[in-house]
Amino acid sequence: MNWIKNNFLGMALSILLALAAWKLGNLIPIVGGPVFGIVLGIIINNTIGKPKVTLPGIMFTAKKDTYLGNCSISTYINTTGRFMIVTAMSAIGLNTDLKKMVSNGVRPILLGLIVWFSVANVSILVQFVTGQI
Repeated sequence: MNWIKNNFLGMALSILLALAAWKLGNLIPIVGGPVFGIVLGIIINNTIGKPKVTLPGIMFTAKKDTYLGNCSISTYINTTGRFMIVTAMSAIGLNTDLKKMVSNGVRPILLGLIVWFSVANVSILVQFVTGQI
């Protein structure tokens, strides 16, 4: 009972944010729900903030919602898995503090951009080689 009391508000906030991100991801599928989840979470965390009481639930959601196992069993499980990923990305966005990110300097941000660019290019290359695009 104590675990529910400690985590409920943060999990509820992550899920509400994920619902909004999921809807936006369906409206603009090229961007996708996970990206909207991270961006919305960052915007909320760096503008209005989040109550400290929600931190345990947000941290739990960011760690636990990303794994569902084999998501190809059925459409329902696949959709649920994708929504859980959006929820986790929303929680990660809620934990992102832009002021701290900028205070660390340009090098970590540049490294993140290089890694993002590399992963995106390898992903596109794999899709091209396998005939998916």
